[in-house]
Amino acid sequence: YMIGTDTGNNTCHLSSLSYPFLLSASLFSSGHSVACSGAKIRDIIDASEAYEGQVKDGIAKKERSNPGMIYTNYLPGYFIQNEFVQKYNPRAVTLSIGGNDIGFSDIVKQCVMPKLRNTTCYPTYEDQKELANRISSIGSKLTNAYRTISNVGRRVYVIGYPQIVASNGNCAANVHLDAKEIELFTGLTDVLNATIKDAAEKANAQYVDVSEAFVGHRMCETKSSDVAVNGFTTGNDDGLKRMKFIGSESYHPNALGHELLARAVLGQTNNLKQATTFPNPALSPVIFPLPQAPKTARATSFSIYSSTLLPDIITSSSPIAIQVDADTALLKSSSEFTVKLDDSGIVLGTANTDTKGNLTGGVTLPAVTTCGYHTVHVAGVNLLGQAIDISKVVYVNSEAGTCSETNDSLCGSVPSSGQDADQDKLDDACDPLITDPPTTPTYTVHLTGSYIHAVKTTRGIAATITPPNAAPLPTEEVMAPVSVRSRQTAYWKVGENIVTSFALFLVLVCGGQLRGRRKL
Repeated sequence: YMIGTDTGNNTCHLSSLSYPFLLSASLFSSGHSVACSGAKIRDIIDASEAYEGQVKDGIAKKERSNPGMIYTNYLPGYFIQNEFVQKYNPRAVTLSIGGNDIGFSDIVKQCVMPKLRNTTCYPTYEDQKELANRISSIGSKLTNAYRTISNVGRRVYVIGYPQIVASNGNCAANVHLDAKEIELFTGLTDVLNATIKDAAEKANAQYVDVSEAFVGHRMCETKSSDVAVNGFTTGNDDGLKRMKFIGSESYHPNALGHELLARAVLGQTNNLKQATTFPNPALSPVIFPLPQAPKTARATSFSIYSSTLLPDIITSSSPIAIQVDADTALLKSSSEFTVKLDDSGIVLGTANTDTKGNLTGGVTLPAVTTCGYHTVHVAGVNLLGQAIDISKVVYVNSEAGTCSETNDSLCGSVPSSGQDADQDKLDDACDPLITDPPTTPTYTVHLTGSYIHAVKTTRGIAATITPPNAAPLPTEEVMAPVSVRSRQTAYWKVGENIVTSFALFLVLVCGGQLRGRRKL
């Protein structure tokens, strides 16, 4: 990560290997990016002097004492990203936004966290319809953002999202999605891309379709070492004592993924020189909700994700503050809303909106609430009279704070697999990239007269003693003279061009008796 973007205060996680830097390296002598992990539409265009940024210091824009340093060093997370655009007036801008506004991280948690659901996530037609409506609802906000970024003579390229997982494939241990959930992810990406494309056209911006950028390198499509996306990982984000949560890099492009994205963007934009053209390339018809999703005939709600609804970690038996800003959901003023836990319908309490539509309140989780991930819902009515459901996935710790102490999984919140195929000391269930196993050379060793005979073999994982008259395996050989006398230590040296980065212990047998261990 770039310096200053992976700290306790700033978790923008801006990588020098991300596709904006790769685009710059391909076209210019230098370049900059002000992207920030977790950014939403407001982090692009919120011009309020009270804007505190994505950093965690709680300082409003008007109170920051070092704006010059932030601008000069292109430090993301402190000011809205559009301020850098307005200050430096680039001729071309690439912009990818929307996934965090629909709560992509919460959708992922609903699907991969075993304590949230015991079955496939969002299994019904109604569940999926609510997700589709949630995505469609950000369309007007996207259009406004694209128009705000645009300027006379400036080319704005709106980047869509790639499909990250393939159907009917062989999924690695770090994927944690079943066949129906893979179809769900594919459908959601199609809906999101269609919404982004429509918003871009309304703002006279150029949509760049990267939906197939990862084909051949999607999860479940090829061997794990060639996948363009991180699988589940605990990452280095905050946890709870020994318990690590899902890392923000989970299910996001890795270094290969960013290379593929850069190629796709360069190819479709003529190296960022193509003028805005209409109509944009047509997308495949979106089929979502999935046709096979069963209907339950339940009434659907207008679904909204809110990252500020309540803290990420809450404790059973302790008071919890509920908060939703009026502009988040257009809530009906002076109204009561019900706070529920999970889909079970357990009512935790109520919260009320003020005359401006801002919602506040406090609830307490029952002491019997199980440790792990849960979903908190706030249900009521918005200004349009629609039933509304505001939700967020949170981690519940016990009152005694002992949840992490009783979890012995190497992967924290998901079960470990007991496998480590690439021998990197990360269980495969939470290894973001399962690479090929290391190829450590193995040797067969025996004595030939006054020589130690080390034979590099092409099979086996442990060195063995081969009698002098045994037929050798396909080999590379090295021999070193040695003088061996009874009950004396023998020393030898093997050429470094053959024996590298391995320790081999040779059992010397003299006259049929074991005389000792020697290290080669």
